[in-house]
Amino acid sequence: MRYLSLSLITVFFALLTTQQGWTEPPQAKSKPTSPSKGSAPQLSDGLKAMNRIMHQALGEVVQKETSRFGPMIIAEAQALKLYRNEKLVATYPIPSPLIYHQLKVYGHMALGAVIMLQRTDWPSQERLSWLAQFEEAVGGLKRELPTLKFDQETAKTQEALVELTLALIKQARATPQLDQRVLREYSKQSLPMLKRGFEVSARAQIDVIHAQGMALYAQLTEEERKTVRAYTYGGRGARVGNLTLQYLSWLIGEHRGVESERMIFSEGVTNPKAARIALAKYLTELRLADIFFSDPHALHRDVLIEATRDYLSTFPKVEDAFKASRAK
Repeated sequence: MRYLSLSLITVFFALLTTQQGWTEPPQAKSKPTSPSKGSAPQLSDGLKAMNRIMHQALGEVVQKETSRFGPMIIAEAQALKLYRNEKLVATYPIPSPLIYHQLKVYGHMALGAVIMLQRTDWPSQERLSWLAQFEEAVGGLKRELPTLKFDQETAKTQEALVELTLALIKQARATPQLDQRVLREYSKQSLPMLKRGFEVSARAQIDVIHAQGMALYAQLTEEERKTVRAYTYGGRGARVGNLTLQYLSWLIGEHRGVESERMIFSEGVTNPKAARIALAKYLTELRLADIFFSDPHALHRDVLIEATRDYLSTFPKVEDAFKASRAK
């Protein structure tokens, strides 16, 4: 699901979306004036009144939609929450386990090395100073490794990752600028070690969620299990294959690991109030699109998609269009 501040219902009914750069024209002054060159076009009072009616109608419907949620599993603030018609029924904490955070640090070590050593824009002394500081931090991870409760294979791979990083630092000190091939080789060798960390982290995180997921599932009736929706949200970032989304998809019985009419993800939303509004908009879009277009997902695509594609197909190549415009 796309970030719903770009609601395509608004595109269809008012043609005033932020996606296309339109804004609602300012209120007309008591005396009409001729717009200056480059000023925004003015709608008549009658047209603006209709826009207001549509926006008010949409706002009322979206507000009412929250009372139609039915059973809903929402993942937020490191917890699984069960709602029934807006009422919070139960909360099940799902804090990330310590091993997840520990392994993430070793991954950050490898990523940090590549981020900084691919740079070509820093003075030599600044670079050497950073390398010394980074080497000390990597040495700290090496010393701490035996105290961490990693299984034997995980400990071995993370130790190898540390040694590989220390070798890269040594190479970086010996040359003013590392060749990209060196960094690519480091990354290639690091990847199997990182993947071991990914596997252990994912399993540990899912085990925590699953224990609470089963407790939540027990609260649902047989009928609710057939219709319950799952919802998660977060800031802009990785959303394809999101771990929580995949688990919730399994929990509601779809086991597809992708968004659907019952498994919903809002991107760019970071607080519960905005999340509930985004969810209400999404469900409203499904219902209205089904009524109007006989396609529940029609309003999740730009309604101008076909007209835009058809019109652009008549355009020449950009180079030819530019030459033609320069010739006029």
